[in-house]
Amino acid sequence: MDESFRHPAFIAMLFDHGVAVVTAGDSQSPQIADLTADFVYVRIMGTKEAEPLGYRETVVANWAQRARDWAHGKVPHDLNAISPSKADDVPHDVYLYVINGHKILNPTAARNLINQVRHSAPGPAAHHRS
Repeated sequence: MDESFRHPAFIAMLFDHGVAVVTAGDSQSPQIADLTADFVYVRIMGTKEAEPLGYRETVVANWAQRARDWAHGKVPHDLNAISPSKADDVPHDVYLYVINGHKILNPTAARNLINQVRHSAPGPAAHHRS
């Protein structure tokens, strides 16, 4: 995805049709965190061999907080949104995938992220598969 997708007209089109934009973490793709559908689709791609759990704990805690924000209908404050006014405070399902990076650690990183989200404040939680 190139920078041309970082345009309010693109976000409006997705929103009008209920299509989720992919939020890509640790990627060369532009990071877009807008809420454009009733669910959020996130792919994080930066697991590292040097990290026993794939990611540093602070990085996992940040993604867990972002998942909680999206689940509560908010755009995470530390991510870029093209049209932040689209945030609606309505609960959203969150599908967050750990892919690429040091692939052998992706399941470990995903389980760690699930644990962080599970042990968070009450309210809507991100979807997870064990």
